[in-house]
Amino acid sequence: MADVVHVLQVSGCGCDQVVQVLAVSTLHRWEKSPGGNFAHYKNAKFPARAIILSEVIGYNNGG
Repeated sequence: MADVVHVLQVSGCGCDQVVQVLAVSTLHRWEKSPGGNFAHYKNAKFPARAIILSEVIGYNNGG
């Protein structure tokens, strides 16, 4: 379960191609997206399950 990735698809921000992900115990694979508040996960194979992450991990702090 340590490599489960939860995905939230971003919409309504002009960045519909961007996904925000939480890789449990694999946060070293994260990097900040160049454009702003979103994190993206390089070369990931995303499962279909989606959760709201920003409140859970406090990662979406702006930028």
